[in-house]
Amino acid sequence: MLLSSPVFPLSVNENDINNAVQKLVHSKGRLSFLIAEKKLIYMPFWFLDYATYIKKDGLVEHSKGSKAMNASTNEFDSAAAEPVKNLPKEMAKSLEVNTSTEIIKPKSSRNDAKKAAQMAVAAEKNLPPENVTITSFNLYYIPFWNISAMIGGANYTFRINAFSGKIIDEGGLTVKEKNIQELIQETINELTTPQGWVSNSKSAINSVMDIFGGTSKTLNFQKVSPIDMAIFLLLIVLVLVLLKII
Repeated sequence: MLLSSPVFPLSVNENDINNAVQKLVHSKGRLSFLIAEKKLIYMPFWFLDYATYIKKDGLVEHSKGSKAMNASTNEFDSAAAEPVKNLPKEMAKSLEVNTSTEIIKPKSSRNDAKKAAQMAVAAEKNLPPENVTITSFNLYYIPFWNISAMIGGANYTFRINAFSGKIIDEGGLTVKEKNIQELIQETINELTTPQGWVSNSKSAINSVMDIFGGTSKTLNFQKVSPIDMAIFLLLIVLVLVLLKII
């Protein structure tokens, strides 16, 4: 399909999606996921340069800037603005379109969108519109992956910038708190290394010592996690064994 404006190249292809989602899911403490649907969406963006001026105390102050405006909503998008001054060297105007590809059309004509950008910059800078000049205004298409995945019995929808590789919408996926079994297994794995013993031992000792460090006469053992208490007792046993007391 031939488009009237340049298209940013695809850096994250269909084969890379699974790794990207897996990295996100694991960072949230989740173990498994199932991708149910994926769609490649090409979003239109106006990349613009602007200049402003304001008379102040008899002097004229000038400023310049660049922005990206989502052409489907005519709203500025700070995330999409990153490549405004560093456009890809190679861009095409043709796309291979299939059933899992969608091309979003601009909301307004070029002239109407340009006026909307001028008004938006003026409002942002607290200036009258006539003090804002749009010096360049060009339309580009940026690819995004919309991913629907099942995680822990719930459905989540992620959006990945297929040019930069950044996940710009995590779909509300939150960090999962580990249960006691997972914490125990994780601690056991860490204790297989000397560094793990040192780190966990310090944590356990500090937690137990906090019980005796307060001004209260009542010892609150509930403040110590079961894992820290277990490690602390193991350390005591280890010391006694080394001293040949038991």
